[in-house]
Amino acid sequence: TTTTLVLLKSIYEEGLKEISSGKNPITIKKELNEELNNILRQIDGLKRKPTNDDLISVGSISAGDIEIGKFLVSIFDRVKHKYAIRITTSNNEKTYYKIDKGYSIDTDIPNIIQEDIEMDNCYIGILRGYLSDLNVLSDIINECINLNKNLVILSSDYDENIERELLAYFNDKPNKIYVFKTPDYGKRKITIENDIAHLSKANIKNVDYEKVYSSDFGKVNKIIVNKNGVIIINDIDAGKKINEIEQVLDKCEDDYEKEFHMNRLSKFQSGIATVYVGGNSKTEKKELVMRYIDAVSAIDMAYNGVSIGEGITLLKVSHSIENTILKKALTVPFLKIMENAGENAIGRMNDIENSNFNKIYNFRLGAYENIDDTKIIDPTLVIMETIKNAVSIASMLLTTNYLVIKEKIKNSTIEL
Repeated sequence: TTTTLVLLKSIYEEGLKEISSGKNPITIKKELNEELNNILRQIDGLKRKPTNDDLISVGSISAGDIEIGKFLVSIFDRVKHKYAIRITTSNNEKTYYKIDKGYSIDTDIPNIIQEDIEMDNCYIGILRGYLSDLNVLSDIINECINLNKNLVILSSDYDENIERELLAYFNDKPNKIYVFKTPDYGKRKITIENDIAHLSKANIKNVDYEKVYSSDFGKVNKIIVNKNGVIIINDIDAGKKINEIEQVLDKCEDDYEKEFHMNRLSKFQSGIATVYVGGNSKTEKKELVMRYIDAVSAIDMAYNGVSIGEGITLLKVSHSIENTILKKALTVPFLKIMENAGENAIGRMNDIENSNFNKIYNFRLGAYENIDDTKIIDPTLVIMETIKNAVSIASMLLTTNYLVIKEKIKNSTIEL
């Protein structure tokens, strides 16, 4: 963020001054990290639980549009976290969202399928290995033809001719049979297969060495196939599966893995919301999509707690730390905000400090307001990540003296 760069510049410059006066860079790094832990504890202690208005405010500031903030918070109320929200472009100028109640699977869909296809009381099969011959599935295919039932097969891999044969044969038939690839790789693919098996009561079969019977296939209330993938809907008691996923999440430390399991959890709980962002042109839609994505991340972080605006929060913390490098750096974001707004930065800072941080200056209103009434708030996690990143990068620069960048910009210098 911009605040990270502002903090980084100040920490680095002040650190260089201390090195020039003879201080060991490793000592500086150690002191910065020790003080950082103290700062993070203080910032965390200043947070409060967000209200609905707080969430709207955070989303609106991030997207630059209050209507976007309101719109996304209304979706969060239903699906609870950002991993259950997808942002894509609309086919027209209108923006809307749809919540798919069910287990959604992101997989490649043949171009021939342009509209949503809904199949009630559908059979489903889960296959591992390489499906090279439709005769392996003769039992279930014949049963579906005789009973006029629909069938969806999820396979680890298959011969492309199988997909074409099924599409050609069932194109004009009242019932449909589709084959799609199970997404992802390794343990994730196995996890997805197990989720679907739990949802459908299907047996997972490996076609490389196992015979497949019609009794191995499960049955669900509905399957929806659209251009984004497959959605499986079935009325089951998902309590056991939800508890299982929550236990995995409790032990999960990797953000990438946490996102995967949070996504799984939402599929069994509230469903997946897809936001279709409209606009008058492709360029406008793409720009709006980025704003929606930023706002979703900001709102999600705000659920963990909010603090009074980043500038004043860091300014307040600066009064209770000892490290001279960070003490000065934490005042810089507030001063820079005031300068950019054309205000007397030092004067505003002195007024707020003299009020014991009970008031804040809202430059949009051109007036001070009570700290408890202000709408100037930021997600606490964002503030904490900002200072963590700044200290980390500055420490590296102060102890190595080098910075690697991807390319050289002609006739330009990089100023930290």
